[in-house]
Amino acid sequence: MKRFQEFLSESKKEYHVSTTILTGLSPHSHMGHVKDIGNILSSTPSGKKIFSISNKADHFSPNERQKILKRQLEKEGHKNIEIYGSNGMGDTVRHAASYVKNKSGKKILHLVAGMDRQKIAKRLRHSILNGKIGGISPNLFHEIKIHNPQDKNRSHGLSGTKMRLAAKNDDLETYHKHLGSNFTKNEAKRIMLKTKNGINTNKISLKR
Repeated sequence: MKRFQEFLSESKKEYHVSTTILTGLSPHSHMGHVKDIGNILSSTPSGKKIFSISNKADHFSPNERQKILKRQLEKEGHKNIEIYGSNGMGDTVRHAASYVKNKSGKKILHLVAGMDRQKIAKRLRHSILNGKIGGISPNLFHEIKIHNPQDKNRSHGLSGTKMRLAAKNDDLETYHKHLGSNFTKNEAKRIMLKTKNGINTNKISLKR
């Protein structure tokens, strides 16, 4: 049994958990995601850091997408980020909450969103604070902060649309650049051809 002083000390602590609000990764990630989102996750206060990606499958399975993202994160030195396959934003929030819900100190949730998902992140924060996420008390988090990439113009020039277009046009050099140098050219070619097949069979949309 904890003594009163131990409870008092624990109640003064801050517990941080950071998560992407949900990243689709269709058909899989590119290094732009890692630079934009991975860098934010690494810069948030110490605590659990989660890269939440959709479990919805297209031509690539959730497991295949997670393996690709893991190697991309490792390339950028992000080794302490959990990749979580999510079934929706509610699932994402509940998973993040599971790391802090039994703590007695101040609990702070960091929502990480790309520039195109700022409004979604604000709506999600509103839903959490108003008890609209099942299984999450509206009083669980003392603060909910939203983080967006600092590079608003995406100067790295990487995007999913460019990557899929490269696959359609058999442009291996561009595709490999987007996929990342942590992959060999042969690996990039194999993944690119699978992407192209998905586009040609309408399992992957060229533009989203």
